[in-house]
Amino acid sequence: MKTKHYMSTVTIRNGEYETLTNYCFKSSDRKSAEKEVTEAFDIGGDDWEQQAELYSLVEVTAEEYAVLSKFI
Repeated sequence: MKTKHYMSTVTIRNGEYETLTNYCFKSSDRKSAEKEVTEAFDIGGDDWEQQAELYSLVEVTAEEYAVLSKFI
Protein backbone atom coordinates (compact mmCIF):
# COMPACT_ATOMS: atom_id res chain seq x y z
CA MET A 1 0.00 0.00 0.00
CA LYS A 2 1.36 3.39 -0.99
CA THR A 3 1.68 6.05 1.68
CA LYS A 4 0.25 9.49 0.94
CA HIS A 5 1.41 12.82 2.35
CA TYR A 6 -0.95 15.19 4.14
CA MET A 7 -0.99 18.60 5.76
CA SER A 8 -3.73 19.56 8.16
CA THR A 9 -4.65 22.80 9.82
CA VAL A 10 -6.39 22.58 13.17
CA THR A 11 -8.10 25.43 15.03
CA ILE A 12 -7.41 25.25 18.77
CA ARG A 13 -9.58 27.35 21.07
CA ASN A 14 -8.51 27.98 24.63
CA GLY A 15 -10.96 30.28 26.35
CA GLU A 16 -11.28 33.35 24.16
CA TYR A 17 -8.02 32.68 22.30
CA GLU A 18 -7.86 30.88 18.97
CA THR A 19 -4.77 29.47 17.26
CA LEU A 20 -4.27 27.70 13.94
CA THR A 21 -1.81 24.81 14.07
CA ASN A 22 -0.38 22.95 11.08
CA TYR A 23 0.55 19.27 11.13
CA CYS A 24 2.37 17.31 8.37
CA PHE A 25 2.21 13.53 8.34
CA LYS A 26 1.92 10.41 6.21
CA SER A 27 -1.07 8.09 6.05
CA SER A 28 -2.44 5.32 3.85
CA ASP A 29 -5.62 7.17 2.80
CA ARG A 30 -7.78 10.20 3.60
CA LYS A 31 -10.01 8.35 6.07
CA SER A 32 -6.98 7.19 8.07
CA ALA A 33 -5.53 10.71 7.85
CA GLU A 34 -8.71 12.23 9.32
CA LYS A 35 -8.65 9.65 12.11
CA GLU A 36 -5.01 10.41 12.94
CA VAL A 37 -5.61 14.16 13.17
CA THR A 38 -8.78 13.65 15.22
CA GLU A 39 -6.95 11.48 17.74
CA ALA A 40 -3.77 13.58 17.82
CA PHE A 41 -5.62 16.80 18.65
CA ASP A 42 -8.57 15.27 20.56
CA ILE A 43 -11.03 16.80 18.08
CA GLY A 44 -14.55 16.42 19.41
CA GLY A 45 -13.21 15.68 22.89
CA ASP A 46 -14.90 16.80 26.08
CA ASP A 47 -12.10 19.01 27.40
CA TRP A 48 -13.92 22.29 28.11
CA GLU A 49 -10.72 24.24 28.64
CA GLN A 50 -9.41 23.55 25.14
CA GLN A 51 -11.38 22.64 22.02
CA ALA A 52 -9.93 21.63 18.63
CA GLU A 53 -11.56 21.63 15.22
CA LEU A 54 -10.22 20.38 11.88
CA TYR A 55 -9.94 23.45 9.64
CA SER A 56 -8.45 21.76 6.56
CA LEU A 57 -6.85 18.53 5.42
CA VAL A 58 -5.09 18.39 2.07
CA GLU A 59 -3.02 15.79 0.29
CA VAL A 60 0.35 17.14 -0.82
CA THR A 61 3.01 15.78 -3.15
CA ALA A 62 6.18 14.16 -1.82
CA GLU A 63 8.14 17.25 -2.91
CA GLU A 64 5.75 19.63 -1.12
CA TYR A 65 5.87 17.40 1.96
CA ALA A 66 9.69 17.50 2.00
CA VAL A 67 9.61 21.31 2.13
CA LEU A 68 6.64 21.63 4.50
CA SER A 69 7.98 19.14 7.00
CA LYS A 70 11.11 21.29 7.43
CA PHE A 71 9.07 24.28 8.54
CA ILE A 72 5.97 22.78 10.16
